[in-house]
Amino acid sequence: NNNNNNCSVFIDRVKPNVTISNKNGILNGGVSKNNPEEFLFHFSEPILNFSVNQLYYINCTNPIITKESSTDYIVSCEVKDKNIVIVGIDGSSRISDYSGNFNENTLTFFTLTIDLLKPFPISFSLLNNTKNPTNLKSIELLLTFSEQIYGLTINNLNYNFNGTGGIISLSS
Repeated sequence: NNNNNNCSVFIDRVKPNVTISNKNGILNGGVSKNNPEEFLFHFSEPILNFSVNQLYYINCTNPIITKESSTDYIVSCEVKDKNIVIVGIDGSSRISDYSGNFNENTLTFFTLTIDLLKPFPISFSLLNNTKNPTNLKSIELLLTFSEQIYGLTINNLNYNFNGTGGIISLSS
């Protein structure tokens, strides 16, 4: 009898692992001005159970998980002001693949600094070291902001000349 009854069995012993990234491409440890902030949780293989209870998070309120595929989940959370935001998988969470293999019991996380505060001037000072600049041809003033700014032009400044007037220019 030439009956071929071959049977193969695949045994999955690989534990699922996760890679966390920022959905907007900001690197781990970077700075973001997004609110809410979104993180992509990519699992190495399809998983069965992933919920808010399995998240580890700091300065992240109202986290919401959206399933994009059997391996990709978006975690969205709201932040306030300027905070360090940490999101990840709690080390004690048990996330299973379809074969019943559980993830490693290690804390996996992603960190961002959230900066939702607008820059503001913190000091304004006279630079040419004189107490009475009235008769000088020009004076230099230093305007310092709370953080680095971009795109400042002369049109962004309000000024009032008393007397003969003059020319205002910006330098960095």
